[in-house]
Amino acid sequence: MNKIPNDKLLHFFWGGITAFPMVYLFSVNGFFVSILIYGLKEIIYDWYLGKGNPEVLDFIYSSVPAVFYLVLSFNLC
Repeated sequence: MNKIPNDKLLHFFWGGITAFPMVYLFSVNGFFVSILIYGLKEIIYDWYLGKGNPEVLDFIYSSVPAVFYLVLSFNLC
């Protein structure tokens, strides 16, 4: 029934958990730090250290909550 893989849902969940305090406390700077963290996780941990499978979709699913929080912090919706 669920078409989204569990791996992507976990990236979305943990992206939300890590992005909320960053964006809440530091606004746009927190957004950029969150995006940097997700990118470095995919590059360093998954690709360079070989501990996982680096995927662009993992990065995107992790980043979407940060975008949501940033939009909500500026009351644009």
